[in-house]
Amino acid sequence: MSYVINSAAQGTPEWLAARAGRITGSMAHMARKVGMLTDQQAKYVAAIKAGADEKAAMLAAGYRAKPRAEAIEKALAGMLVGDWGEESKKYAFKLAVERISGECIESGFGGSFYTKRGHLAEAECRMVYELRMDCLITETGFMCTDDGKFGVSPDGLIDEDEGWECKGYTDPAKLMPVLLGNDFTGFRDQCLMGLWLTGRRRWTQALYLPALNCIGRDLSSFTIDRKDEGVEDEIAQLETDLLALDALVESYRARLLEGATPADLGIPAEVPAEQPVTVAARPVAPDAIASMTF
Repeated sequence: MSYVINSAAQGTPEWLAARAGRITGSMAHMARKVGMLTDQQAKYVAAIKAGADEKAAMLAAGYRAKPRAEAIEKALAGMLVGDWGEESKKYAFKLAVERISGECIESGFGGSFYTKRGHLAEAECRMVYELRMDCLITETGFMCTDDGKFGVSPDGLIDEDEGWECKGYTDPAKLMPVLLGNDFTGFRDQCLMGLWLTGRRRWTQALYLPALNCIGRDLSSFTIDRKDEGVEDEIAQLETDLLALDALVESYRARLLEGATPADLGIPAEVPAEQPVTVAARPVAPDAIASMTF
């Protein structure tokens, strides 16, 4: 996939303008519908549709008892499974407004005390990661697809085949799933979108909590490698979901534009073409013609 890079610094008006109307990496999770089949449920449904009896389908999916989830019943009945959550709908509507106005309606990138502290922690995270991992992180800009619909803002690039994200935290609660359960699920979609858009092989997410430097747990990270089993399938599924979210954005945009006049859209009114002027010929008397000198 080809893309263009806007080199504006993160958080600047130019950077925000580059994000207007585009589905971004940090919001990739919004492309996921709710009420979808789990992997286990999908295996059960697939087995039934392939002709297996109930016991064989349960065995194939690892169920000890017949599953009774509503999503399974819908899938077996050929009905649509899953729908957009309210937050996803609100996000899509925001993007639709931005695509019409050309202006970014953004929150969370202001100059609050906690935001500034977070940015400082991210800068420190970069230095700590480079020292501990013996690598060089090259800063980059906002990477946007040629069609202007999708974009990612990695915090850096490592060599020719790795993207790098970092998040500096001042609130320990946000890192509790990672530090206590080694659960990076909340960051996976952003990394997958980076792999999808840039074509790079690996994408790393670093998480930094300076307060735990005293016990050596200030830096946590995980890397997704597209060569690992199942990752390409994850990327392909995310692509499908991102395109579906874009279609939702476009449907909202079309509805907003319904009834808009050309003037509302900034289109100049049509000016009728200038009509040729017809001048009626004046009759000339025969004696006047005779007196003309040629």
